Amino acid sequence: MRRWLFISLVFLGPAIFGQGIRDSIFSIESVEVQSKSNFGKEHAGMKTVHLDTAILYYQLTSDLSILLKENTSIITKDYGRGALSTASFRGTTPSHTTVTWNGININSPMLGMVDFSLVPMFIIDELNLQHGAASVASDGGALGGLIEIRNQPDWSSRFSGKAYAGFGSFGTSHAYTRIDAGTIKFRSSTRLYSEQSHNNYPFVNKNIIQKDTVTGELVHPVVRNNNAAFRKMGFSQGFYLKAGEKNIFSNRTWIQDAHRSIPTVLSSEYELENLTRENLQADRTLKNVTEYSHYGRRTKIKLRSGFDLQQLNFSMQSRVIGYNIVKSVNSGSRMQGWYNTVKVDHELSERLSAKFEASMNRYHILTLDSASHKGYENKRLEESIFGGLYYQPAEFLQLAVQLRKEFTSSHRVPLIYVAGLTLRPLPDKQIYLKANFSRNFHVPSLNDLYWQPGGNPELLPEQGHTAEVGVDFLATSELLTLRSSLTGFRSDIQNWILWLPGYKGFWEPVNIDQVRSVGLEYHLNVTTGIGQTQIRLFGNLALTRTFSLGYPHMAREDAGRQLPFIPVIAGNINTSLERKGYYMVFQNNSMGQRNLLIGEATSPGDETGQTETGSYGENLYALYPHFLNNLTLGKTFRQNSGTFTLELDIDNLFNETYRNILQRFMPGRSYLIHLKYDF
Repeated sequence: MRRWLFISLVFLGPAIFGQGIRDSIFSIESVEVQSKSNFGKEHAGMKTVHLDTAILYYQLTSDLSILLKENTSIITKDYGRGALSTASFRGTTPSHTTVTWNGININSPMLGMVDFSLVPMFIIDELNLQHGAASVASDGGALGGLIEIRNQPDWSSRFSGKAYAGFGSFGTSHAYTRIDAGTIKFRSSTRLYSEQSHNNYPFVNKNIIQKDTVTGELVHPVVRNNNAAFRKMGFSQGFYLKAGEKNIFSNRTWIQDAHRSIPTVLSSEYELENLTRENLQADRTLKNVTEYSHYGRRTKIKLRSGFDLQQLNFSMQSRVIGYNIVKSVNSGSRMQGWYNTVKVDHELSERLSAKFEASMNRYHILTLDSASHKGYENKRLEESIFGGLYYQPAEFLQLAVQLRKEFTSSHRVPLIYVAGLTLRPLPDKQIYLKANFSRNFHVPSLNDLYWQPGGNPELLPEQGHTAEVGVDFLATSELLTLRSSLTGFRSDIQNWILWLPGYKGFWEPVNIDQVRSVGLEYHLNVTTGIGQTQIRLFGNLALTRTFSLGYPHMAREDAGRQLPFIPVIAGNINTSLERKGYYMVFQNNSMGQRNLLIGEATSPGDETGQTETGSYGENLYALYPHFLNNLTLGKTFRQNSGTFTLELDIDNLFNETYRNILQRFMPGRSYLIHLKYDF
């Protein structure tokens, strides 16, 4: 409790003395963070977050999962280093979060979500988060929010590049290369990257008790995280062409090949002396987007066409001494998506503008397990029409109304809408009051409907209403720049889809009548300079209650209890200092308790968790809070040809023992050394 109080005081304290601060630019070597206007009528009433370049710079050698966990209010759930990682906004599920790459939806049409561990930060130039109703303007069905990934050309430089390499604990190594070249009319951006790790970190296996040979005490042994290696290789290419002053053509391609071993959970009975089990997964993807943009005096037109090919192969095999390898699972899945969009933005007057968008997406899924001879093949066609009207009747008021109508080959979708307003009550202060109300709709994924065994073709689509209010504050002075925002929200979602153990012996998706998610999100960003020292504080705090109001498929007494894997409280703090090329970044990421089931069940012991022997007992159906701390130290050396940077990353600085998934302990303290060359 004291740690949460400390985090709250750090977040809220600077807001007390933040009056009258001037706008400024925060520089970290070649990185700039510039303030953007909070008062744009196209975002009236909406919460949108633009991740600044300082955050992207520090996280360039990590993946998107780590960035979201450490720098946003989004909750992530991962199965370990290099393993499956999913994310959710505001207490919703991973399938309620939409991810786009250069305008196309890259959520798996089969799984309905994105594995964020497979998205390297190195391929991202711009990252935007659209919370709640703000996502309706970009895509329907994102009940929680939308994450927008974009690649942008740098027209200011004829030739530039980056070459990064690193190595560290557990046999981890990586290499990244980027080359940008061209003229003021044509640009090419090429990126190559490779990451790999043995991932064989030690941990205390609390499922095994052994007698210490010296003391005779019963102890839990230290073992290695075996069969957990991963590697990832990728290529990204972007071409950009200016045809005159008003037209830009672009083509972007992303190819990736990833392989990983998934360790058996600690409770498995298969790790015997003469029998081991290996879980192997391969993820391959090819994505391409072609785009044409026309910038007129009052009209902007954008045409986009792209495709996304995803292949996922998974095998579970047992190695038995004296016998051949036996594969109990050998599943292959192919997912194909084709995306087409036309968008028109038009300024009707200085105070009134409109947007129109039409899209057509087609999906084809084929999955088959050759070991069990089960699988399915299905196609889905989705079409959408969007219209938005944005009006600023006065200097202090902005209004927005947006409508989206979707058509799918499997379900009838009602009209989706959002109405929002932004009010600036004091003309000499940058204080903005925001509010919106929306209706959204989410179609079940193809796995929800057709997975064998367990898919439920009778599932109803999810739909809900969301209300949101918030206040944004920006203040500047000669010494400080402060940004702060507080947002409250409430979502009521009907027919919530939840996978539960079924009476037939396997998991099945079911509809829960009604789920409510209510909460608060607080964001703080402070930058200042003292002499030649630049200081930055960035933090997020999220309070979320997500619970069921309906009783089908659950006990009546469980209504009102927090749904699984959603913490009531979570937060992060990022503090950085830079002086004369030296820099330090301290990162704290804190997560509250997360339930594993809707109901409550604890191991033997009293209410405090004390067992009869006096040792601390574990709640078998909850993950206890953790408070992780990371430290980065670096020095940049300037040369005529560019800059060299030597950097040391220390993750889990205080060697905390924690879990994100039951029966999977995470690594303790680890180290990673980077050598970076920018030219």
